[in-house]
Amino acid sequence: MYFLIDPMFSDAKVNLPIPNSTDDRRNPLVPLPFGIHDGFHPDAVLVTHMHRDHWDDAAAASLSKSTPILCQPDDNATIASFGFTSVTTINEVLTFKGVTIVRTSGQHGTGDIGKKMGHVSGFVLKADSQPTLYIEGIADEQSLKEALKQAIELAPKREQ
Repeated sequence: MYFLIDPMFSDAKVNLPIPNSTDDRRNPLVPLPFGIHDGFHPDAVLVTHMHRDHWDDAAAASLSKSTPILCQPDDNATIASFGFTSVTTINEVLTFKGVTIVRTSGQHGTGDIGKKMGHVSGFVLKADSQPTLYIEGIADEQSLKEALKQAIELAPKREQ
């Protein structure tokens, strides 16, 4: 199973720096280490949130429109507007081709900035006989602690 997570396919330094950030470097910082048209066919794309450093126009233009896209609530309409025909919202738990995906919450900062930055999700991926994987879109310290607590509670228990 091959998941692509938060695709950003723009050429290096094409995009302006992240607004309201202290980092003035253009994005992406480095070029992709592979050609996106060279046999590049993920089984699914997992999108943590819609900021352009996690999903950009180049990725939307390059991926096959039939590629399954898995996302957090409220992002499905935006992704579908790019022409994707298989967009699935993960409200809480989704099983996709034998992989259980559990959505956790996250937050971009606190206060007014956190509210302006919008929703962000993390995901726990579990499959039989495989290690559990936790993916965090982005989080401040407090929401990361909460998300990690959720991830640990969801992880399969090992026999000792």
